[in-house]
Amino acid sequence: MLDVQPKSSGLPILAGQPTDPKTILGQYLQGENSTQIAARLGITRQALSQWLLHHSESDWKAAQHVMAEERRNHAIDELNEAREDMKKCENPDLAPLYSARIRACEAAMRAAEWDLARIVRRLYGDDAPPNAASVQINIGIERTSGSGSGVTIEAKPAE
Repeated sequence: MLDVQPKSSGLPILAGQPTDPKTILGQYLQGENSTQIAARLGITRQALSQWLLHHSESDWKAAQHVMAEERRNHAIDELNEAREDMKKCENPDLAPLYSARIRACEAAMRAAEWDLARIVRRLYGDDAPPNAASVQINIGIERTSGSGSGVTIEAKPAE
């Protein structure tokens, strides 16, 4: 069992093997989840997360971002496959099963997107830049001598 000792700051340090955050993050990125890593180290998942945040915060957040993207991409692939399978289905009695599979894939995708919105707010959350460019339209009406009136419409991107 790995000994977790509190530092003077109150954050745990891992006494024993491995104490390099990059080694642990590499295991996480290779598909081992934090519960499995923590169990192998003999600590709680919460202690592992706290240790990673203290010793390698930006790398830990980047790894979580990568894994959330992977979950989202996997859910999209599963969703596309489920929709294709439903199109190919010739037995109408199986339609409810395919619909349920599609809903489950959509739920998995939304869950991954929710994670992304919290992990990387500047890209996926409320702080994300708007997708559409705004357009400012200026309408000017000018009267030219002798020819009646004319309308000028000028569109340019908003600043």
